[in-house]
Amino acid sequence: VDPISGGRMMAQGVAVSALQQIGPPFRLHGRVPGVAVDCVGLVAHCLSRNAISCTPPTDYTLRGQYRERLERFFNSAGFTLVDVHNPCDGDIALACIFDRQFHLLIRASNGWVHAHAGLRRVVHTPDPIGWPLLALWRL
Repeated sequence: VDPISGGRMMAQGVAVSALQQIGPPFRLHGRVPGVAVDCVGLVAHCLSRNAISCTPPTDYTLRGQYRERLERFFNSAGFTLVDVHNPCDGDIALACIFDRQFHLLIRASNGWVHAHAGLRRVVHTPDPIGWPLLALWRL
């Protein structure tokens, strides 16, 4: 399998998996797809559904400086940092929604799927997202 086309197929699978998770409630440290997830749990589920091995952390709060840990994880899982202004389906974004509050989102269908703490559920938000994107990882 060509690594580039294989990576894009896996990325499309991540996007489809994310779209299938719209609706369930947000819960900090939630890890039960279809029942309750947070943004880390949502990303972990969508990656694992597409044969991308990951063990999501559980030792974090809504606010904190976790960017370095996220960068190490995505780099070790075979992702590459790309330009935040050119997202593709299946990309994983890191946004800063408040001071020191990071949030993960999955690019899908001209928008972003994410576990939204304020809305208390997993949603699809069309572009523009409205938060600054700090990093964008691609398979």
